[in-house]
Amino acid sequence: MCQKLKLRGFLFCLVFSLWMGVCPKLYGQLTVHFIDVGQADAILVESDGENMLIDGGNGSDSSLIYAYLKNHGIATLKYIVNTHPHEDHVGGLPGALNYATVEQGFSSHQDYNSQAFGDYKRYLAMQGLELEVLEAGSSLALGKSYIQVLGPLEHDGDINNSSLVLYLVYDEVSFLFTGDMEEGSEYDLLEANLVPDCTVLKVAHHGSDSSSSYRFLRSALPEFAVISVGKNNSYDHPSPKVLSRLEDAGAQVFRTDFHGHVLAHSDGKRVEFSVSRNGSGITASGRELSASSSAQKNTSAQGDTSTKKEAVTVTYILNTSSKKFHLPSCHSARKIKEGNKKEFSGSHQEVLELNYQPCGICKP
Repeated sequence: MCQKLKLRGFLFCLVFSLWMGVCPKLYGQLTVHFIDVGQADAILVESDGENMLIDGGNGSDSSLIYAYLKNHGIATLKYIVNTHPHEDHVGGLPGALNYATVEQGFSSHQDYNSQAFGDYKRYLAMQGLELEVLEAGSSLALGKSYIQVLGPLEHDGDINNSSLVLYLVYDEVSFLFTGDMEEGSEYDLLEANLVPDCTVLKVAHHGSDSSSSYRFLRSALPEFAVISVGKNNSYDHPSPKVLSRLEDAGAQVFRTDFHGHVLAHSDGKRVEFSVSRNGSGITASGRELSASSSAQKNTSAQGDTSTKKEAVTVTYILNTSSKKFHLPSCHSARKIKEGNKKEFSGSHQEVLELNYQPCGICKP
């Protein structure tokens, strides 16, 4: 077992090294949306004009996913990926399929006995697509991003541990998407030397104590961590133990129950975060955080409601004609005529004092 895992690790490193050697180093814009779907997961990735949706929340989130894609002008998805068949990850995907044209649809499983998973397959079929199973060791290209499928290495009957684990690399920035994998899957990846350093970690299983072990976090060394979790959920997620381990790992934590939608923007060198509530954003390059970033770091992990939106510096897009301001990822911002478009870096309060009003779509 260990020898097989180590062989897989060696082959992954070999393929990844070859790809990095030949991939052109021309980068544009990557935006990763951690959509607030409560006690569920939904992640939209935009990379240089190509899009991917990872999970879609519960069935009740289907209309939210539909509206989110529409509001952001995402009419085509190169990939739609279900990390595993549980309803809080697959249930809302029909909303995406009902709005956007999809090229390929994936999951960790071909079959699963649930209405939500059956609906996902049915909506794929309505677009003439067959569900494909992603296997560890395979890879995907999205714009100038490279996505490696790290796991699961074993299907042991535990659906959470069979979650797809995706590693996205965009020049010097990387994201690790973990679904609901638990310590068993973490152990397999660690034994195979397949837990890479990452800039941003999507914390597994909504911050459950069954995941995010010390050993895993010491290997991944995330600079930022995002927890997709519902407010006042019955599971008491995220676990205080996980929050403590993330703090010990030095990770800046964002939570959808506290911050709402969490967006990470990158040009391949630096990452800028914007959130829909309780703080507008944070800018960081590597591990060198600004003083305001360090202050937010101490409050985010605890969900401290004293964090002030006005205290954080973020880049906004101004429409000098309509006097509206937008987040850089906002679809409406992209439609502004160049003569009316202006970039502004400062606090939320400062842009309000310039007599600009927040966009009603991206809600900066």
